Amino acid sequence: GGMEDAITGPQSKALRYYLAAAAEDPKSSIAWFRIATNQQADDGLKKKALSNFAMWDPGNALPHYLQAFDNLDREQLPAALLSLREGNRKTLRIPRTPMPESFRLEFPKTEPYRDAGVAGKPVPPSFLQTSALGSDTFASMPLFSRFRNLARQLVKCGSAFAGEGKTDEAIRYLESVATLGLRLVQNQGRDTTHPLVGFAITGPA
Repeated sequence: GGMEDAITGPQSKALRYYLAAAAEDPKSSIAWFRIATNQQADDGLKKKALSNFAMWDPGNALPHYLQAFDNLDREQLPAALLSLREGNRKTLRIPRTPMPESFRLEFPKTEPYRDAGVAGKPVPPSFLQTSALGSDTFASMPLFSRFRNLARQLVKCGSAFAGEGKTDEAIRYLESVATLGLRLVQNQGRDTTHPLVGFAITGPA
């Protein structure tokens, strides 16, 4: 069987599409990213997706940050810190939804489109590009909420070490979180959420 054999229960259409994309092109970062962050995917499939994401995009910090989120979900803070530090050594790149180089689509010939005067007319490329941009922006919002939660938990742990006089451990945690914030601030992309969350992480609590 294929990768779909690794999933049990109902599957979303999006997950099926990205499974098919990954089967067709195993080097597809966007496919592995979407599979790893899809709520319909089970733990085994997410683990496979993260492994392939990291293998085919070795300079990208994102698969390591996603692993840190998973570690945090399992209450494995030391492992989350290690994954975070590994990611901090690399460049953060969030895969974007690919756009076809050429296509021909027409607006439906139904009443709303007739009223708008576009029924049966070609869909302009700018229309789809704007739609894809909005999708990428909104899709990344839960991701950056998880960045903030990861930072919050690691800062809490680092502060506890500082209170116990374990200075070296406290510095490892707090410096790693500060570096993550800087990575997000420096990340260049179409989504302004990146620097905003970065400033939130590096700024005062």
